[in-house]
Amino acid sequence: MTSRLRIVGAWLLPLALSACAPMMETPPPAPTATPPRGGTVGGRTPAPDKPAEKPADKAPDVVTPLPAPSDARPVALAKFVGRLTRGQKIGTQSGGIFCIPQGPITWRLGANEAIGGDQMVAMREELKKNGYRVAGQSDSLFDDPNAARPEILIGGVVKSLTVNACSGPQGRKSDSTIDIEWQIYDTRTRSVVLTLPTTAAAKSAESNRDAYVDAYVGALRSLLASDKFVAAVRPRETGPATVEFPPIPVSVLTIKPPDLSRSAAVLICPPPPALPAHLPRCSETCPKCS
Repeated sequence: MTSRLRIVGAWLLPLALSACAPMMETPPPAPTATPPRGGTVGGRTPAPDKPAEKPADKAPDVVTPLPAPSDARPVALAKFVGRLTRGQKIGTQSGGIFCIPQGPITWRLGANEAIGGDQMVAMREELKKNGYRVAGQSDSLFDDPNAARPEILIGGVVKSLTVNACSGPQGRKSDSTIDIEWQIYDTRTRSVVLTLPTTAAAKSAESNRDAYVDAYVGALRSLLASDKFVAAVRPRETGPATVEFPPIPVSVLTIKPPDLSRSAAVLICPPPPALPAHLPRCSETCPKCS
């Protein structure tokens, strides 16, 4: 009996489920609109097909100097000083494959102490490469008295400088930024004719020189790209320097001679000397005397 009930239940259960299936059926999900490529859905921009790639490190912009004028006067690099404190941190020195920081890089010069080194040589070469005559710089070991003398002196004040370097098995690489205030001095007028600030940034590869040298050169290239600098190096006058004096007011007074025809002539004679009584008292040269 029990086995028969199991057989009947197994046969009736599928029929009951099929009868209730229309009441238990879940409605299908609403279709999702697929926007066209580049479109929006409900005012929202769809997510991109793939994540955006991270931009690569951009190299510092290279400034193109203006051509040197054909009549540019001889130039020379003068004194460069820094407005930084001795011992001031300007960057970090790292080392190893992973460039682990090892210590600070500090400014070594004192106040108003002249800057020299590879950066000065590099800036002179940059001036020559752009067509300027650099006076006093030649390969000769002796001074040439007939060589051109500088008429334009280029000086600078380093306002800020940063240098970060890493040395390891992969070589040495560095990056640097610099702010320089340039001063252009005219030897003929004995005055500063131009003051111009410039900034520059540089990165060096393993086989190149340190980035701070390229930063100095980059700041110089920005100076050479200024039309004010090009105008300053051109001659301002053809003749020798002259000194102008202020005008002096002058008054003219005209004196007319008196009209002697309308005035009585008065002849004054010296007193006659004592003469003997038998001689006349008036001489022949003064007949009107008495």
